[in-house]
Amino acid sequence: MDIQVDKSVSRDGAERWSFPLVGSSFRASDGKSRQAALRKAYKKQESFWDDDTADCYVDVYLDRYIYDNKPAYRVYFDDREVGNVPASVAAELAELEDAGYSVWGDDCEIYGGPTPDFLDKHYGARLYVKVRKRPLHQVPDNAAPVDCASRNAPSGRASANPCAAVTIASPDPWDFKPTQHAVESPSPVSDSSTHAYAPQSAHPTDTQEAIRAKGSRTRRNILLGALILCAVFYLIVAVIPDVIYALYD
Repeated sequence: MDIQVDKSVSRDGAERWSFPLVGSSFRASDGKSRQAALRKAYKKQESFWDDDTADCYVDVYLDRYIYDNKPAYRVYFDDREVGNVPASVAAELAELEDAGYSVWGDDCEIYGGPTPDFLDKHYGARLYVKVRKRPLHQVPDNAAPVDCASRNAPSGRASANPCAAVTIASPDPWDFKPTQHAVESPSPVSDSSTHAYAPQSAHPTDTQEAIRAKGSRTRRNILLGALILCAVFYLIVAVIPDVIYALYD
């Protein structure tokens, strides 16, 4: 069965990929139930409808490893293994990482689960992953070049996501545009699979630091403005009348 991958450009300039989670019906590499992990994450997301102040965000983390001598990614929701990235998508993400791009889990949408009529219905999920070029000082010297033209070649299939048809201008030389690629599911993950390297950080901090810095400047400007207003008000109410009375006396 073909798996559709939707690509678009997010507001922070990163390319955002959307595709289904695979392998969620198999056991995790540690023997635990991936369906149980998905159920916990699903209930956490659904808690928003009961309490809109509740923490309903599910952290998405990708763990790269080697399976059958090919790059693969396990997917974790809140530190619980729930499935895998489809094989063809994993190969493309690994190629970009090796070429100096950051790849991290951004969000997820969990669906399905048992119903009164279908008690054995499984949970599923759609993943949202971001890809962005790392600064030059973070790119390894042996980074392999990527054939950008072939990577973004359209597959000829219409997107099922109406948002994927919107193209946002980007200064990136790749000129990221939404494309769709047909990919296939990987084989079930074996317990004998070995890690290629230690997991990398799943979330970049540059945007968060910029937001915090901007917030600090805004609070400082507000405080300074308040102090100036207080000083002016004090001059008008207390100092100026005394000066006027002294001149007339």
